[in-house]
Amino acid sequence: MNSPVETASTTETAKIYKVSVRQLFNLAKAKQIPPPVRVGKRRLVWLVSDIQDFLRAGGTPAFNARRSGRPRKTQDQEGV
Repeated sequence: MNSPVETASTTETAKIYKVSVRQLFNLAKAKQIPPPVRVGKRRLVWLVSDIQDFLRAGGTPAFNARRSGRPRKTQDQEGV
């Protein structure tokens, strides 16, 4: 007999990793966290066992520190 598999929704998974939903998908796309599983045409979930294994192994999502958009002007550049 198959035992039920525990899953976490996108929102729940984002809270576990302490990131936004958008950042969660970016991390999964960059293969920095375990990938989601498709359970319907429009529904993705994460396996709780994958999340736990990742965190137990010391995994932490690597974040891109660079912001998108135009860089801010420094005080030296403001007069230019």
